[in-house]
Amino acid sequence: MSTFSAKKLNQLIDHLKHITGHRWTIREIAEKTDISPAYLTLLKNGQRTNPSMDMVLKLSEFFNVPPDDLLEAEIGSGAGTQRTVESYEMTTPSPIRQTIQMSEQLIQSNNPQQALELLKLIRTDYLQEEMPDLYQEAELARASALVALRQYEEAEPVLATVSQEGMPASNRLKALYLQSRMLYQQEKYRPAISSLQAAKDLADSIHDSEYLYKIHYSLGLCYNQSSDLGASIYHYEMAYHFFPESLHLVHKAHLSMGMGLTYMRLHSLNKAREIFQYAYQIYNDLGEIKYRADIEHNLACIDTINGEYEAAVEQFLHCLPAFQSLSDHVGIANTLYQLAICYKEMKRWSEMEDNALRAVITYENLQQKGQAARAHLLLAEAQFQRHPHEADVLPMIDKAYDVFTELDWTVDQAKALYLKATVFQQRGELETALGNSLDALALYSEHHMHVLEH
Repeated sequence: MSTFSAKKLNQLIDHLKHITGHRWTIREIAEKTDISPAYLTLLKNGQRTNPSMDMVLKLSEFFNVPPDDLLEAEIGSGAGTQRTVESYEMTTPSPIRQTIQMSEQLIQSNNPQQALELLKLIRTDYLQEEMPDLYQEAELARASALVALRQYEEAEPVLATVSQEGMPASNRLKALYLQSRMLYQQEKYRPAISSLQAAKDLADSIHDSEYLYKIHYSLGLCYNQSSDLGASIYHYEMAYHFFPESLHLVHKAHLSMGMGLTYMRLHSLNKAREIFQYAYQIYNDLGEIKYRADIEHNLACIDTINGEYEAAVEQFLHCLPAFQSLSDHVGIANTLYQLAICYKEMKRWSEMEDNALRAVITYENLQQKGQAARAHLLLAEAQFQRHPHEADVLPMIDKAYDVFTELDWTVDQAKALYLKATVFQQRGELETALGNSLDALALYSEHHMHVLEH
């Protein structure tokens, strides 16, 4: 069992003074939390130890800490020094909904572990029997935190259950969308598209324009990664159509950046540059340093496509310290990968190998095995170019090919086979080289047929 801790409340008040430089009075805190000054004084002095859960939540939200940071285990409860929240497990809708909302706010502010701890306050066994819809909402919040923590095995059964026919439409929609996010994070883009298409049909049926914006935006991202660029542009345009007026302007810049990336891959470079500059202006006005660096990186990619490799390398080397200072490991990995591509075109094999290797390591640390496999392919090519007769790069290519097969990345499978064909041709094994070339061609044809069908 747990009781309210006057000691912890006083520590939080002292800490608040330390970080704000202002001594907060009981009356000021009471006004912010909507708790009477008299009752708050009793809590502070330890004369009341069992406030309602609603009060605990109000105080935890004010101090920006989990609710159990205001509780402590009772002596003799058998819990030792371990904190528990048994006496505050909730069984009424209002505090439960407030807890779910607070957990979602924690997830949005990149504190999913705290969200999981907060959700433990809810008595799910009681909810499952008495309020199944609310139980599903709590489970979806838990699944959202698990996806953010990349604990997919625990999140998957929750999402599979809630997304079934017969569940409330709003919960099914959220489950399908969350399922697509989980698949996208695992680089499984085609299954993610299937989940998003099911979510789109559901959002259409209940006229949920906010979710339609998020779904079309996510489809734009997924189709871009799947190299179905026409579909990507279409869904980005639809996302613009459904963009909610209440949404922060930074999200419009994110949408523009995604569209710019697709136009860049289509080699519509003037259009891409125009869109990137629009997004850059928004980020600059909002002081978003991280995203400004992303735009600068994308503009360097345009230089790469234009064949201006020296200028691109200079810009990428300018971006790299910015990403490092921001601890943006995705930005670091992508920049190293692009540098390797530039050095490949410049036939500077040693620098290509060095940057490809660093990209492999960074992507693997990020658990992005598809991107790591792409970098591995560049690494294999660099080693082959440096030592065409000595380097045994076939196992590395095969390893990358297996990852691409698992993820259903047909274009990358084809690239791996083409590189194998180049290696076998160098060795004089022309029949094997021809076989790999034909297999690569078949994969390219399969991809284009898939694009035409969809």
